[in-house]
Amino acid sequence: MDCKELYAQKLMTAAQAAALVKSGDWVDYGWAVNTPVAVDAELAKRLPELEGVNFRGGILMWVPEIFQIDDPAAHMTWNSWHMRRASPSTPPSATLSCPATTARAQTPWMWQYFR
Repeated sequence: MDCKELYAQKLMTAAQAAALVKSGDWVDYGWAVNTPVAVDAELAKRLPELEGVNFRGGILMWVPEIFQIDDPAAHMTWNSWHMRRASPSTPPSATLSCPATTARAQTPWMWQYFR
């Protein structure tokens, strides 16, 4: 089988991809402009029916739709490749107050950018 046939077998719509996500799954949102815009919109529609979905991504260029649902912290946690949460006891909702997460930087020179 050549690569075009393999690609055609795996090709799906954003709605089909979002339908594969289950409670407790990890979903990688990529980095910067690689955020999956169409899948994000479809996941935002489904997120209220899910629990404990872990999203992982880097620096965001826009606010994803998943952040704009009612009470996103009840359904998801944003885990940043760029930063980490302040401590393990920090509630997931604390990571949702801004698109890139409210967190402490991993390196001291970055601390000046966080409150």
